Amino acid sequence: MKKYKLILLFYPLFLTMACKQQNDKSYWITKDVTKKDGRPFHGITSSYMDMIAEMRIHLTKNGDIVTIDYPYEKNMKLSEFKSLTNVRIKDSGELLDSITEVKVEGDLLKINFIYAGTSDDQKSFSVNLIQVNQDKYDAEITRLKKDKEQLLAKVKPVDLSNLDLAVSIPSYFKEENISNAINPVQLADELADMNKDAGPIIQITTDYSFESEIAGQPKENYSVFALENTEKIKLAVANVRKLEFNSIELISDSAAQKLAMILLTKNAKKEDLQSLYKAISANMPNATIITNGLPKYGSEKDKIDLDDFITISFISEQKTIKLSIDISTDDHKKFAEENAILAYDEQNPQAMKKVFEHYLNLFNQAKVRVYIVSKSFDEVIKTDDKIFNKRTSLADYRWK
Repeated sequence: MKKYKLILLFYPLFLTMACKQQNDKSYWITKDVTKKDGRPFHGITSSYMDMIAEMRIHLTKNGDIVTIDYPYEKNMKLSEFKSLTNVRIKDSGELLDSITEVKVEGDLLKINFIYAGTSDDQKSFSVNLIQVNQDKYDAEITRLKKDKEQLLAKVKPVDLSNLDLAVSIPSYFKEENISNAINPVQLADELADMNKDAGPIIQITTDYSFESEIAGQPKENYSVFALENTEKIKLAVANVRKLEFNSIELISDSAAQKLAMILLTKNAKKEDLQSLYKAISANMPNATIITNGLPKYGSEKDKIDLDDFITISFISEQKTIKLSIDISTDDHKKFAEENAILAYDEQNPQAMKKVFEHYLNLFNQAKVRVYIVSKSFDEVIKTDDKIFNKRTSLADYRWK
């Protein structure tokens, strides 16, 4: 009987402790981002802090456990919460933003961090979150994830099997929050030069423009729309027949006329490569043929000159279609094997085309780019050297 009395005596205490443990979990959503000294942001620092705010970080805190539910999902100890973006600077390896402290101050949860990208002496900033109840928090998470899913569902592959520039700019480029849905830390990736270090980043370009600067000619303004490296979110942006591409870049003039299109896929299989090549050949039956990068014997017959790519260009009065295929280390070995090198006559385009087809047949899988460029814009590319300082993929088109 005493045993049951003790249980009844301590039962309310157990309930109180359990409720307290449940109540230790708190729910927080982003309010704003501020600088420690209260001064306003300027330049790229302002853009970076806008990016942090637009990430809309939603998290729960339970003792020393932090769970981020948006814009990504991660569960960790407070001591493991090192950065908001987890992006490191290419040269130094330093985190672009590094968390120094997470604490409740008044009615705010403050995530204090150092931003290494500012030139200001004061590099301390804070993401300020406000506390909400669980029902509001859950509703917010559900809404944000649904909005993101709906935006990503609008990224549908454009059928470019006719290899023509008469295409519309995909509607998703005009969606207000598409950048956050694609990659909420894109600016951090770009500032840290991630493309040259940790591999290609998912990025979208919707508002970039540049001018041509050709002596004696009026300046023309060009707009760039690009969505790149979407294989990381398992989306295709274009297709030619059955071959899907994960990067697309469109360039248009001030009259919205499409002047260039660049497509990229990193893992085209043999049968898809053959199909793509046949589609281009059929589209340009009377084109002038130019090849580049084909393996050949050097000055000594036993020495073979190999580039990192092979290309073939089909040139007509209306446009140029260039197919460029990267040569991997394994491909280099294959191309260097005995009898794999064909003698060819660079002055005979049709013979060069046959040589290209020979090497095309040796690829089992490859990284492939397709450039479709109008004749008028091709002349601009050849004439305006400054165009390669712009944020486009046109440099590869010119020299490959």
